[in-house]
Amino acid sequence: MPEHQALVIPEKQAPFVVKSVPTPKPGPGEFLVKVESAALAPFDWAVQSLGIIVEDYPAILGEDIAGTVVEVGEGVTRFKKGDRV
Repeated sequence: MPEHQALVIPEKQAPFVVKSVPTPKPGPGEFLVKVESAALAPFDWAVQSLGIIVEDYPAILGEDIAGTVVEVGEGVTRFKKGDRV
């Protein structure tokens, strides 16, 4: 399975670490983005440092990204491969 680099919280309240993780295939209604820019928001910091919200570890947080669609799942019609998002 292909892998990519991700910012991961290995366990509750642990510091973020960069590590290789499996790259998922997009499911129905989903699309896969090659991230070209990412940011951590104050919410991400609170989840990591306070150990709130997330129950399963290791965890990957964040939704503040920009990049290019590389694959679309079944039923996706609004986006196509190559779209910048």
